[in-house]
Amino acid sequence: DGTIRDADEKSGNGNVVEKDGEFETTLADWKTENVNYSNYSVAIPYGIGLRWGISKRVTLGAEFSYNYFFNDYLDDVSDSYALNTEIQNNFDGDPVKQQLASYITDPTGLGSSGVDNVATSPRGNPDYNDAYSFFSFEVSYNFKHFFKKAD
Repeated sequence: DGTIRDADEKSGNGNVVEKDGEFETTLADWKTENVNYSNYSVAIPYGIGLRWGISKRVTLGAEFSYNYFFNDYLDDVSDSYALNTEIQNNFDGDPVKQQLASYITDPTGLGSSGVDNVATSPRGNPDYNDAYSFFSFEVSYNFKHFFKKAD
């Protein structure tokens, strides 16, 4: 139904969680794949762009940019879901955090069996690092002729 709930989909019960629009979860702290990783990464930006002069005052431009990162955790997704025992060990003695970590790791409950010694479903492909790209258009207008120097 498109709602976000505080229990996995298979549980059959769960309260609707209202979004407040504020960032609240640093996923690295919850070890969703039982991996420690840095919040920083180095990237190499590649790009190409063109600019056309339409008149003395108007230019049009287009640019494509591709940013390649040297890690696979820009989006906190690389390999497989954490197992239940890994989650319990990461938050030993705190059942509330264990339950939250289990939910944050796999909100649907469909991606991981959660059973030890059973291969879990892949979250991503660890053979490839993260990257993103964008394409942009630009229209610029030169106001130089409107602002004349006073004599």
